[in-house]
Amino acid sequence: MVRSDVTRSIRGRAVEFQNTYSDFRIEGGIVFPHLIETRAKDRPEVLTITLETIELDPDLDDARFQYPG
Repeated sequence: MVRSDVTRSIRGRAVEFQNTYSDFRIEGGIVFPHLIETRAKDRPEVLTITLETIELDPDLDDARFQYPG
């Protein structure tokens, strides 16, 4: 598990966040966390992001990068 503490300005007020990274797996020879939890310090709410798969350098159709008509 790895934790990162950062301070962000929310509506002009400094808020300290704790980001926790865990469930590390190797994808394409690179280690990625598959579970990320973010919480404001001393608050009970937790934002949880769970990654099922990671694709490295997938083939993407150029049409995805065109402006809508």
